Amino acid sequence: MRIIVLTMIVFTWFIDASSAQGPGTYDLKGAGIASCGTWTQDRLLGRDSVRASIDEQWVLGFIVGQEYVISADADKNYTINTDSNGIFGWVDNFCQQNPTSQIVDAALNFIEKSNTVIPSGN
Repeated sequence: MRIIVLTMIVFTWFIDASSAQGPGTYDLKGAGIASCGTWTQDRLLGRDSVRASIDEQWVLGFIVGQEYVISADADKNYTINTDSNGIFGWVDNFCQQNPTSQIVDAALNFIEKSNTVIPSGN
C-alpha cells in the first residue's frame, strides 16, 4: 500500500503545466494534462492499475471540485444522474474519439454536457 501511495505522490509531483485554456487563467496540475491516448492506455491496464486509478481520481476530483465552486453561485450538480463508472465511461468515449486532447478536456466536456440544475427545495 505504501508503494501505491508513494507512486501516486511521485507521479503527480512530476506532472505539471504552467497554464490551461478556459474561462480564467489557472495552473493545471496532475494527471489531467496527459493526453486522452494516455487515459485509454491506462484504462486498458485494468481497474487495479495504479495509473488508471490516478487518472480516474483526478477526473472525479476535478469534476466535483468544479461542481463545488459553481454550486456556490448556482444550484448545479454534474454528477446527480450518474456514478463514477458512468463518468469514466463518458471519458472513455470522449478519449477514444479525441486521442490527442487532454484528459481535462474530457472532464470539461462531461461538465458541459451534464449541466443539471437542481430544482429549488432539494
